[in-house]
Amino acid sequence: MDIPVVYSNAQYPWEEKLGNHRVHIEVPQHSLDRKYAALRIPWRRRDSHPERKKLIITDHTGQRVKTIHPISINREKAEILFRQIPGSHEYYLYYLPFRPQKSHGYYNKDYFRRDLRPSTLKLPTIGIPGLGKYSLEQYLNNTQVGAAEVKAFEARTEFDSFYPMELPLHDSEKEIFLGKHMDDLITVIEKREYPIKMTGHFPLRWLERKELNRIESTAKKNEYFAFQLAVSPQEKDLKNVQVSIIDSGPFSKEYFCCYNTDAVDIDGIPFTKIVNVSKGKIQALWMGLDIPKQAKPGKYNITLKVSAENYNGQTMNLELTILDEIIEDRGDSRPELFSRIRWMNSTIGLNNSLIAPFPPLKLNERSISVSEKTVELTELGLPALIKSKDSLLTGPLRFSVKSEHSGIEVNNSLSFSKVEEGIICFANKVVTDKYMIGIKGSCEPDGTLSYKMEVRASEDLDYDDISLIIPMNKGIAQYAMGMGLRGGKAPENYISHWKGPWNSLWMGNDKIGLHCTFLGSDYEGPMQNLYKPAPPSSWSNNGRGRVELKENGKELTLKATTGKGNLRKGETLSFRFSLLLTPVRPLDTEAQFRDRYFHNPRPEASAIEGNCRVANIHHASDVNPYINYPFLRFEEMNKRIEEFRNLGMKTKIYYTVRELTSRVCELPFLLSLGDEVLSRKPRKGFFFNSAKGYPWLREHIDDGYGPEWYAPLDDNTIDAALLTSGESRWFNYYLEGLNWLIKIQGIDGLYLDDVSYDRRILKRMRRILNQKEGTMLDLHSNTGFSKEPAVQYTGFFPYLNKLWFGEMFRYNRMSPDQWFVEASGIPFGHMADMLQGGGNRWRGMVYGMTVRLPWVSDRNKADPRPVWKIWDDFGIKDSQMIGYWDSECPVVFDNDKIKATVYRKKESVLISVASWAYLPRRCRVTLDWKSLEIEKKDAEFYFPEIKDFQKSRTMNPDEAIMFYPRKGYLIIVSGNSFHLA
Repeated sequence: MDIPVVYSNAQYPWEEKLGNHRVHIEVPQHSLDRKYAALRIPWRRRDSHPERKKLIITDHTGQRVKTIHPISINREKAEILFRQIPGSHEYYLYYLPFRPQKSHGYYNKDYFRRDLRPSTLKLPTIGIPGLGKYSLEQYLNNTQVGAAEVKAFEARTEFDSFYPMELPLHDSEKEIFLGKHMDDLITVIEKREYPIKMTGHFPLRWLERKELNRIESTAKKNEYFAFQLAVSPQEKDLKNVQVSIIDSGPFSKEYFCCYNTDAVDIDGIPFTKIVNVSKGKIQALWMGLDIPKQAKPGKYNITLKVSAENYNGQTMNLELTILDEIIEDRGDSRPELFSRIRWMNSTIGLNNSLIAPFPPLKLNERSISVSEKTVELTELGLPALIKSKDSLLTGPLRFSVKSEHSGIEVNNSLSFSKVEEGIICFANKVVTDKYMIGIKGSCEPDGTLSYKMEVRASEDLDYDDISLIIPMNKGIAQYAMGMGLRGGKAPENYISHWKGPWNSLWMGNDKIGLHCTFLGSDYEGPMQNLYKPAPPSSWSNNGRGRVELKENGKELTLKATTGKGNLRKGETLSFRFSLLLTPVRPLDTEAQFRDRYFHNPRPEASAIEGNCRVANIHHASDVNPYINYPFLRFEEMNKRIEEFRNLGMKTKIYYTVRELTSRVCELPFLLSLGDEVLSRKPRKGFFFNSAKGYPWLREHIDDGYGPEWYAPLDDNTIDAALLTSGESRWFNYYLEGLNWLIKIQGIDGLYLDDVSYDRRILKRMRRILNQKEGTMLDLHSNTGFSKEPAVQYTGFFPYLNKLWFGEMFRYNRMSPDQWFVEASGIPFGHMADMLQGGGNRWRGMVYGMTVRLPWVSDRNKADPRPVWKIWDDFGIKDSQMIGYWDSECPVVFDNDKIKATVYRKKESVLISVASWAYLPRRCRVTLDWKSLEIEKKDAEFYFPEIKDFQKSRTMNPDEAIMFYPRKGYLIIVSGNSFHLA
């Protein structure tokens, strides 16, 4: 075997463009006087077509060798001839150089390619014509060519290294290996310190090991001990691999888990994964052993059996020494030892306990008190009344099957199967001689009603239509958004044919509304525009279904209709939908004007000047560098949290699941799960110009993957992310990670940036967050990812503290109704901030919105601090906000393109007013002086000085005010000449 002496990591990283790997070459003293040097490099590569990659050779000073002649290159060896640099005896051969990319986003560069055209290289002094036709030995026989030697293989950093588990056997070594282990199934037990990474090659380490079916290791009491098995069938595919513990001494099977097969989904339901292994492939299986805190120290011999449907099995032995030492954190502070794999099956936050601040549910016959609203159910179980101060419905919801021969309906009484503070469940059914409708429903304290309607045919059934009908008071359901309809006033007639990426619709006003989601798709979270799931099959009915809004007098009706279809006897068609009552909570204007946000990983003077109370730390920052895996800079993050805390600020961090850094310690484990957690193919379209991604991914991941976010970091390292698969057990891990961040790291909440889970996860998150007083969640969205994100994230709203809509919003093109419905959050019980281009300061203040710090620049003059100063001087957090959308708003202008909101205090008010007119307009205002509790005769309009916003002046309330397009004013009205200092 031709094994190099050393595999090492560079003391300091070299230039990124030279690639992540090099061969350290030394020319012996006796060859230094030769013009050329040649050598054989016994490398171990698994990249495809290594001969196509460019080769770069430098000496120890960095001077490049100009003449390089590859004699032969393949995955097992390279034979190279190069011209020496006089005075140099040490060289570095870089064999995977690539084009760096300075900008973040999505890596779209590639490796430097070797010129494969016929060589024009001429070395006449060698005296061997026809360069390229001769062997290494023939060149070495020439007096001008000396022999060089491989001193070491080096990786740019430890993270880049292939050693030891990514060094594949050569073909001849593989024959020796298989000859030593003559069995249809190769099985290997491996330590956690050596995670199995290759799926198509046996690692060199296994050839060097004396025994493959036995390892020795140590663990501490209370540690969660992880280890691995590998199976590789040599004669036939392996079906349904299983691992069991058969001789464990004091460890019963309850202490053992194979995470590749034994699983718990995000709803807490156990399931078994089927693991099949193709002939010749290597499948890693990750195990966990739960060491009790009371375990007796000593040596334990643990026997495991690997079997399959078509294989009787083999046994493996783990000799585990338990030390007389307790580890309190189960080992979780060292994620590289894989104790956290148990988080994959966690049920944390899964229960029906109340989630603050929602009050407990109360049931009185068929009337449910939920979140300061009342829902009365029909005998069937659908809402007949939805009421806050106003009643939204004009009649009960109806679910019906329209058929010529439906027969006589027989209704049963509504039954309640569960009545608890945190959930009420009910059921009923309707029976005819042709079909039966089964109804299952539930109500939760956040105002969510969930329904599953099952239509089961007792005879062959041809139906004209199956529909859900929601009749609403048009005077209450003033606004609408969803199913492709932009936010604004509810239209007289609107029809959606399930052609776009949407599944829900909201109707209502700021007092009461209803968000209806049609369920049954393979993906039901937000970002429908990005994931483009197929519509729910029962509702869409192969394109015959539709959702429509229709005005009829004083009624606005939402109707979801399937069109014609049929069911054969015994077939069942399931219709699922949910209803969320809005607003989800009372509007907290005090928090909006008090808790100002600062987005920067380091404290700055601007945050202090602006009296910021909340810091959001993004990924790709010094203390949170790796996207969605904020666990590797514990000490640095602790110090930063303390810095912000000393400034009176809370610290929240970026942490979601849509993509995942390749720096995740558990990457080998996640890859062993196939496509359960990590997608095995790239996302199509959008920003993705390269399906291969950053070179590290190509060099270390055997099978397919989806490259995602790419970020060069300030420490000259790279964060290259992978696409996750959607709903998976990684959500369970994510939630345990949140618990760790709250309890151990000490964060005060999360900043969510377009996520791919649904309200089930939000409920669990909120239960975890509520363990610590004052924790916060705010949500940012990009409307390019989520068309009308307010309607796609509505299910999240009960558990959030604030919105940030958002990226790619075109604020100056949005009508007042769009601002109100799509951006402000107000109809849903939330306040929000602006983002794209700084928003529009004048229009934003009509909805209580400003930009966040430090989202300002010389081009984007939207610094919120001058407006924040007015907030503080006026005392806006103690005021009552009354917007133009409220019929009781005491300020109205004589032009409907001028919109005003009042922030009312006793004896003084702040009026925020902005123009949506295309041309300058001079307008007059009417005030309800009695409502404002201000004497008109004593009043004046005071325009305080606000930098880049308005000049200071006073006016008589009866004077006309000049308004300019897209601008407005902040006006203080007082009966006692209220002026700001």
